[in-house]
Amino acid sequence: MLFRSSNSVALHPSWQKPLEQQLASSDEGQVGQAIAAVVAVQGNSFADSLSAITRDESRSYALRVDALAALARRAGKLDDAALEELIDIYRDSGSPAASRRAAQVLGEANSSNPQKLLIATLLRQAPPAELRDLVGGFQRVTDRSVAQAFLSSISNNPALLSLAEHELFGVFNYFPPELLDDANRLLEQLKQHEQQKLVRLQGLRDKLAQGDAARGKAVFTSEKSKCSTCHRVADQGLRVGPDLTTIGLNRSADDLLESIVFPS
Repeated sequence: MLFRSSNSVALHPSWQKPLEQQLASSDEGQVGQAIAAVVAVQGNSFADSLSAITRDESRSYALRVDALAALARRAGKLDDAALEELIDIYRDSGSPAASRRAAQVLGEANSSNPQKLLIATLLRQAPPAELRDLVGGFQRVTDRSVAQAFLSSISNNPALLSLAEHELFGVFNYFPPELLDDANRLLEQLKQHEQQKLVRLQGLRDKLAQGDAARGKAVFTSEKSKCSTCHRVADQGLRVGPDLTTIGLNRSADDLLESIVFPS
C-alpha cells in the first residue's frame, strides 16, 4: 500500500520486497511498471535496484535510461556516473528511440556546470529533435565557460536552423554580457532562416491542389526518402516517429506542407 504525502508517497513496508522483485524481473514490461511506481516513492530505498538495472547490459537501452531518469529524479540531480552512462547510451545505442529518451533526460536533469560542459559536446552533431531536448538543459546558464561551450557547439550544428528564435532567446538571456554579440548573431541567423522559410512555403501553397496521393505514397515508401523508416501509414512503415495514418484529420494542409519541406 502507498500512503500519499504532499509531493510523493510513503511506501508501506510490506510492499518493499514485491517491488524489488518486480524490478529484478526478466519481464521488461513488469520492470518498467515498477520503475514508474518507485519514482513516486519517498526516499532512496530502491536506489540499489535501479542502479543494477542501469549497469545490466542485458537490459534494453530504453529500460536503462528510464532507470537512470528515476535515479536522477529521486536524487534531484545526475551524478557523474549516471551522466556518463546516459552519454554512452545517447552516442552508442544505435536506437533512435533510446537516443531521444537519453537526450530528454539529459535536458531535464539538474546538472552541474562541469556536467553541462560534457553535455555541450553533444550539441555539435545532435539531430533536430534531440538538439531541442538538449538545449533545455542550458536554461539560466550564467557561467562563462559553459555559455562559450554552448555557443561553440551549437553554432557548428547544421540542425541549428531547425530551432525557432524563441527557443534560444531564453537561454541567451542569462549569458554573460561579453558573449551576447555572438549569441545575437545566432538569433539573427535563425530569424533570417524563418523569413526564407515563409517565402518558400508561400510559393508552394498555390501548388497544393496539384498534389497526387499515389505519387506521395510512392515517395513515402521509397528507399531514397526513407520516410517509412520512422513513420507509419496504415500497415506500412515503423513507429519511431508519429503514426501518420490519420494525420490529415488533425493537421491542416499548410502544417503538412511545412513538415514535409522542412522536416525535423
